[in-house]
Amino acid sequence: GSLGPAICKVKLEPIKLMTFEGLPENWTPFYQQFLELIHLNEELTDLQKVSYLVSHLTGSAKSIVAGIPPTEANYSLLFQTLKNRFEDKRALGHYFLDKIMNFKPIVQESEKGLNSFLEEFVR
Repeated sequence: GSLGPAICKVKLEPIKLMTFEGLPENWTPFYQQFLELIHLNEELTDLQKVSYLVSHLTGSAKSIVAGIPPTEANYSLLFQTLKNRFEDKRALGHYFLDKIMNFKPIVQESEKGLNSFLEEFVR
């Protein structure tokens, strides 16, 4: 008889949920991670989800939802408020345009100058 493929279970470390401080370029990674690990997790209650959400917000992201009490009933409102604010394509376009306009020009072509540019715009 055939035993079939061997099953190998690997013990993975828990994934550390990132925090979101309100910088537009960090919204998508935060949103994707939060969506997969917390929002779509049917084993968590909305009270647990709201606790994870507000405890992983800092800076302007936390300020945006500060007026909404972090209750089970308000989870969807909190989550949607953040989505509406940080998935605004026009605001995101203005943010990146400002970054480009305020970037210090590369004085001389060098590896350091190009690396500086890449660090600022390609994350």
